[in-house]
Amino acid sequence: MTGSSEQEDRAAAVAVLVAGGAVAAVTSALDDPDPVVRRAAVSALPGAVPPGASTALVASLDDPDPDVRAAAADALLRIGEPARRSLVDALSSPETEAGAMHVLAQLDGVDPSTVRSYAEREVAEAVRFGDLLQRIGGEGDGRLGLVAHALRDRSLRHAVNALHAVARLWDPVAVQMAIENLGSRDPGQRANALETLDAVGEPSVVRPLLRLLESSDSAASDGAPVLVELLGDRDPWIRACAAFAAGDAPALRPELDSLARSDPDTLVREAAAGAPGGDRSMEKLASLSLMERIVFLVKVRLFSDLSPSDLKLVGEIATEHVHADGEVIAEQGESGDEMYVVVSGEIRVLVKADGESPVEVARRRAGESVGEMAIISRTSRMASLIAAGDVRTLAIDRRRFERILRDRPEVSLAVMGVLCSRLRESSGSVPTEAES
Repeated sequence: MTGSSEQEDRAAAVAVLVAGGAVAAVTSALDDPDPVVRRAAVSALPGAVPPGASTALVASLDDPDPDVRAAAADALLRIGEPARRSLVDALSSPETEAGAMHVLAQLDGVDPSTVRSYAEREVAEAVRFGDLLQRIGGEGDGRLGLVAHALRDRSLRHAVNALHAVARLWDPVAVQMAIENLGSRDPGQRANALETLDAVGEPSVVRPLLRLLESSDSAASDGAPVLVELLGDRDPWIRACAAFAAGDAPALRPELDSLARSDPDTLVREAAAGAPGGDRSMEKLASLSLMERIVFLVKVRLFSDLSPSDLKLVGEIATEHVHADGEVIAEQGESGDEMYVVVSGEIRVLVKADGESPVEVARRRAGESVGEMAIISRTSRMASLIAAGDVRTLAIDRRRFERILRDRPEVSLAVMGVLCSRLRESSGSVPTEAES
């Protein structure tokens, strides 16, 4: 089963092997390409984690899946002192430094000055990305908007890294509550987080963060100088976003050509090579690149709160479809095996009662989703979906969408909001899109 092409088979087999004490199964599974298998391996570790697993777990502190990273950190804490040497060695790598420090800071005997020094460096990085965000603006442009999203994510991530490190030196409970509220969309919750940090924290760490988190984005008239700086950033996701946004700046073509030839990251090379500028509206593209999908998904209600790595995952698993005017995308009564996100065009939602002609009850436009109800309820479709004009969609099948719902609470909450809107629509308490 560990050699099966089905991730569920591999995950089930690895979970049994790991629970049975096969440490080698942990090492093997943590290299699996699918996060489901990697999570299964770490989650199945017994209460007394074998010390021999520490090296593989430390490497997983850089896993692209946040749940794998969190589970690996928890397992290393359970290993405790035998894992210290591997954790200290991991501090020398930019990829694993944050995760290793997060674990070390919770072990007995860590040097407080080492923790404070690390926290101050992370705060400096948070402030740097925050300053770049203010300079670039980008809220009104898709490509610059993606850069802004990436900068905001990285700034918050470095701030949280710093706070996790110093939490034990301050008030762990208060700091954890503040961390949970820092990324909230509720201004009151963010204000409470800042007040808490100001009350329990040390000025050298807290004051720069307060200035950063209290500031607001400002629109820049020219983002080119910031893009030049970001094209050389050590973070590959930042470089990829900058390369994708730089296609409209002919002066940056030499830098893009250099990245397309020699950047060590595949996505950066693809973004640089595929950034020709000009009109890249969704309607006129023959197909969407991964970066174009991500730019679009940032603006979709279901996925707008996801991190860049999660948006990349959704972009990779979605299947692109183009439908001609009048084409039946899905029929009422059939099994609902896919949900759709409208990229361009409109989809008519028609309901047919027994013996009656179909009635259009709504229209779904760019940025809206349709079909998720059949997946969630595991019932047949309650309406037919018909293309109104040419339509482009991104489709996600049942298994992948259910996994997103399980793994990402942000999407589950967004789906609840969408379903509430659907209920209000069907009850007539608000006008439907077809009426508006």
